[in-house]
Amino acid sequence: MHSLKLLKEMQSKVERQQSALARLQKQLQVGTKPEKINGSTTGKQVPLTDKDKVRIEKEITILSNNNQIL
Repeated sequence: MHSLKLLKEMQSKVERQQSALARLQKQLQVGTKPEKINGSTTGKQVPLTDKDKVRIEKEITILSNNNQIL
């Protein structure tokens, strides 16, 4: 019973990571991100900065490596 719960938690983690990876790849491809004002996301898209692109590429690398391990 305990191993079933652990398996479901692992599947959820993998699904979240795959979803995040797809979202980041699309964001990098499109070149925009959701605008944030006072910590809240608006419906407006703003261009990615060079710093954003570097951060997203790093995150993609980490998530890709994690998916290869699992």
